[in-house]
Amino acid sequence: MRLLNAQTFKLESFLGDKTPPYAILSHTWTSEELLFDDMKTPDDATHDYPSWLSVDSPKKTKKGRDKALGSCALARRDGLGYVWIDTCCIDKSSSAELSEAINSMFRWYRHAVVCYAYLEDVDLTDPNRGGVLDGCRWFTRGWTLQELIAPSKVVFFDKNWTAFGERDEMADVIAGITSVDPKILRRDHWEGCPWWDAKGLRCEFCCSILSLDCLDLFSVATRMSWASGRQTTRVEDQAYCLMGLFDVNMPLLYGEGAKAFTRLQEEIVRNCSDQSILAWSTENWGPFWPRRINGALPPPIGMFAKSPQAFLSQVFSDIDEMEDFQMSMVNGRMDIDVLLSPVFEYALPWKEEISAPYSWLAILNCYLGHDTICRPAILLRKLFPNEMIFEPLWRWQRDCIMVKYGGGIPNQSEFEVIDLSLDSELSSSKPPIFD
Repeated sequence: MRLLNAQTFKLESFLGDKTPPYAILSHTWTSEELLFDDMKTPDDATHDYPSWLSVDSPKKTKKGRDKALGSCALARRDGLGYVWIDTCCIDKSSSAELSEAINSMFRWYRHAVVCYAYLEDVDLTDPNRGGVLDGCRWFTRGWTLQELIAPSKVVFFDKNWTAFGERDEMADVIAGITSVDPKILRRDHWEGCPWWDAKGLRCEFCCSILSLDCLDLFSVATRMSWASGRQTTRVEDQAYCLMGLFDVNMPLLYGEGAKAFTRLQEEIVRNCSDQSILAWSTENWGPFWPRRINGALPPPIGMFAKSPQAFLSQVFSDIDEMEDFQMSMVNGRMDIDVLLSPVFEYALPWKEEISAPYSWLAILNCYLGHDTICRPAILLRKLFPNEMIFEPLWRWQRDCIMVKYGGGIPNQSEFEVIDLSLDSELSSSKPPIFD
């Protein structure tokens, strides 16, 4: 890990537990950033201060220079000797270093003593400004989601480096903007937290370094929904910026486009059995059926979502039942335990379009909101009358169906638990087989 010395303004490298306490900067990039190449100058070894600080340097006009100096000043004030800044502490000309940094970034933010969130489009001296955070770009970027969640302490600053609040005390306001659960933002304990101490109101892990086990109490769909309103400059970063939230690692392949998000979901399936990853929709939970656009069917839709925008918040996983409903990913094929049920007349409002008994539901082990009997399901079509071979009807339109059980949570006499195999890539010659 490379850090910027807050006293000498030079870069220093550290390994493992030799890394000293440090502050970390969160910001949005501009066209005038101080980059790693700007920090490396031939005369740095013979001068007390690097040349990028010189008044004769053309770099003095860069906004990035002011960010670096402002961050170092705050670190010194807080008794810290080092700062990490993504623009100048990573050699992005090295693909190996860039990949290691992005795979480590969530951990680096988690272990920082404090995160300085610099919001350059917020000016507290502007009398015409409405709410302090109204229209703030920082809340719309993909990378800043992990920078909001991971650190133990986040302090917000306006363009003039005036502090105006901390994440903990602004949790409810930030939650309204981002949809991130305020418990995560405040580090409060909540029911189910494995480190909750009944003697106090907050647990040690929730108050300090974010425990990934606590983060896992939020379903995959919910965490995906936190990123649904955010943008990244490169389409691949929609996936790469979320790796830390799901505690997965994967190589960076810039140029692969939307395939990066598919790879992310495959890695998540390999690491957990949270079926809410399949609870996504192309049309906001609307009726599921192929629609023609100008006389033609839209392109086929696969098993996985194409971006975080397809996920909705408030989809919860049934953690207690997760061991009974396993899910795995091997060679592009998913094996998943689901509840299988024929389509009943009361289950779907558009029953006139269903040709029972050839239509079935694969009911996922998750539920909407706090209603545990309202669960997402995937509509299936039985290919042969006397064989348990099905095809998911997501070739043209991919929506999860919300099924509400009339008699409460289903039991084994009403529903059959089966093992479903699905190909991540659509193939009409290989229909899914239920055993």
